[in-house]
Amino acid sequence: MKKVSIVIPCYNAENTIEETLLSVANQTYENIECIIVDDCSKDNSRTKISDFIKDKENFFLKVLKQNRGGAYARNIGVTAATGNYIMFLDSDDILDLDCLNHRLSHLDERLDFMVFPNYGRFKSRNHINKVLASKKILNGSRESHLHSFVIHDLPLPWNIMSVLWKQQTLKKLKGFDIDYVRLQDVELMVRALYYNFSYKIIDNVIDCYYRYYSNEEKAKKKRAKFFDASLLFIIKCFYFDKDNLLYQPLISSIRKFYAQLITIQILSNEFSQGRILDFIQINKQINIFNNHIKLRKVVKFLIQMRSFLRLPVIRTIIWRTMKVYIKL
Repeated sequence: MKKVSIVIPCYNAENTIEETLLSVANQTYENIECIIVDDCSKDNSRTKISDFIKDKENFFLKVLKQNRGGAYARNIGVTAATGNYIMFLDSDDILDLDCLNHRLSHLDERLDFMVFPNYGRFKSRNHINKVLASKKILNGSRESHLHSFVIHDLPLPWNIMSVLWKQQTLKKLKGFDIDYVRLQDVELMVRALYYNFSYKIIDNVIDCYYRYYSNEEKAKKKRAKFFDASLLFIIKCFYFDKDNLLYQPLISSIRKFYAQLITIQILSNEFSQGRILDFIQINKQINIFNNHIKLRKVVKFLIQMRSFLRLPVIRTIIWRTMKVYIKL
């Protein structure tokens, strides 16, 4: 029976962490360990975790002395893990009782990771929305999966809970890139797909549940971090191994993602002209689009036309055109 390590980063999750840990403790698959990494929480999370795990020999708490972010915390968990396989779980998400039993029944030890893309999405446990993988995902190629992750095609092909990783694979990938404040799991998945790690997708029964929130202020802060992380993502992708057969498809996807991000900022009232022009300066550095001067002129013109472009009919036309473009 293969051992599975479940790694949970935690930061200020006092309201949800006990429910998350209970869903791990109640797994019908027995050979597991759970490693919780507290990222210097300021609330009562550590006390709640300590109380929960005090009589559980296979639950371990690692406490960071300063806040380092989710990527760093997960890497600490991976280093501490003793399982043959590793699964990541966030501190507010839930596993079905038979999640690991179901996943291990499909185990193929030849593969670097296995994907179980179907999951539930909930705000309240009384209202769970099913998120089921499309045929495009289930039957898609490595290149199509890579493209979907790079352009951030929502919903993403699968989420961080969906993957059962071979421990050695994560070590070969050197874990998460700690430079990222957002897109951490996307960036890891892009590297795994790009560098040809082997995988298989299983059309699974729903066995995990993602909690979402509707706090607009939090959402606004997340969006700002998303754009900052996206710039970093674009830059780093340009420096991937250029001899890889997927390099040109990758760069093509990056161009579409970049164009999409610029469009979002122009149509949104959250971004000033200065911020948008700063955003496109990266094109001058890595030449995403060949003529930077022309790009800058076009963007400045579109910014001046914002009031017109935000009209509902015009906005709809722009978005439909953009969707066609990024999926070409």
